[in-house]
Amino acid sequence: MNKALLIVLFAIIKLSLANAQGFCSNPLRFSEQPVFTDTQIGSQLDVVYGNAINWQGQSQNLTLDVYYPKLTEDTMALRPFILYVHGGGLITGDKTDWTLDCQQLAKRGYVVATINYRLGLTSNCNVDPLSENKASYRAIQDTKAALRFAVSNAAQIGIDTTHMFIAGGSAGAVTALGAIYLSQAEWDAFSPSLSQQLGPLNFSGNSLTNSYSLKGVANHWGAIGKNYINVNEMLPMVSFHGDEDPTVGIDSSLAIRCNDTIFGYGSRAINALLINAGVCADLTVKIGDGHGVYNITPAQKEFRINRIACFFKSVMCNTCTNFYSTDSIPANCSTFTGSDETPAQQQFSIYPNPSAENFTLSFVNASAKTVTLINAVGQVLRTLTTTDKQLTLSVTTPGMYFVRVQQGAKVWSEKIVKN
Repeated sequence: MNKALLIVLFAIIKLSLANAQGFCSNPLRFSEQPVFTDTQIGSQLDVVYGNAINWQGQSQNLTLDVYYPKLTEDTMALRPFILYVHGGGLITGDKTDWTLDCQQLAKRGYVVATINYRLGLTSNCNVDPLSENKASYRAIQDTKAALRFAVSNAAQIGIDTTHMFIAGGSAGAVTALGAIYLSQAEWDAFSPSLSQQLGPLNFSGNSLTNSYSLKGVANHWGAIGKNYINVNEMLPMVSFHGDEDPTVGIDSSLAIRCNDTIFGYGSRAINALLINAGVCADLTVKIGDGHGVYNITPAQKEFRINRIACFFKSVMCNTCTNFYSTDSIPANCSTFTGSDETPAQQQFSIYPNPSAENFTLSFVNASAKTVTLINAVGQVLRTLTTTDKQLTLSVTTPGMYFVRVQQGAKVWSEKIVKN
């Protein structure tokens, strides 16, 4: 390997590590807490990311909507990216089905896009016995084209291409999982004529050749064929599923198509496979409920969005732990600190908190320490170094803030609220 290439690779690794550290230094960002307001979020709608022939033989533009913290409002130059794929059985559905998720995750600091892809199939096996297979193949082709497009245009909206995630619901989750686990060779073995009729899996929709690497997936009521999930391909996954889902079974999913029967793993089965392989997995099961759980009421949607935000953050910060629950346990990752110590072991305390007046910081010892006040979007407002065992911190504007104390190699963090 030549010296110039080594320098480039080192720079890429260094930038990636710096970004990952930045993602984790602010406990509010990428958490269950919005750190940007509606007016601080920008969007670009109906962006054409490709063009392809649909099931009726017509040329179709492929479009996406993208939401992100405005670069004029955000101190972070490069932000992690999430791509959403809508459901609808490969027949119906639209990218706007996930607009709320995109907006809310953008308010937590992510760049988020939702795509339209080619829909349509015939249910008449005599007309086209491969119609459903083709529809699934086209959906994955378009999803991969959108990911290439995101990488190609990363600089324009500040995407960190080393931290990319994918999410989907129902058929969109099946498509997202297929984009991860189904290779061209596996498609060719399963249905050899598809690539001949529809073109390569990875080079359709646009002429872009950008590579990408996904770091995790948010799976809403999805499944993947049992023969296609391999250990070396496994990604961390956060999932939501009803245990009585009649459409996509939580344990075993069965799809009967014209000339084949496809046995699949549902969310709970995939969750178990990941954990057994040492890959982080997070699953919330809604007992007695069916398809489309946690997507009806605003509270359900907020619960789901917050768990996704915190799960992806835990992946980026290497703090991911396995989770399984049949209760709606709210996410709570905004108190994440860079210290290995528990709050009880911290060398300082803050009171009162919340406060309508000033905050008092009390320290265990009088050694030198640096105190930093950070606002909700990660901007450093004040930094001071002191040896005092007690000091008063004044905050004038109501809102949520973060106090970071560094003493030698140790760093502790605490969230405060000014009433």
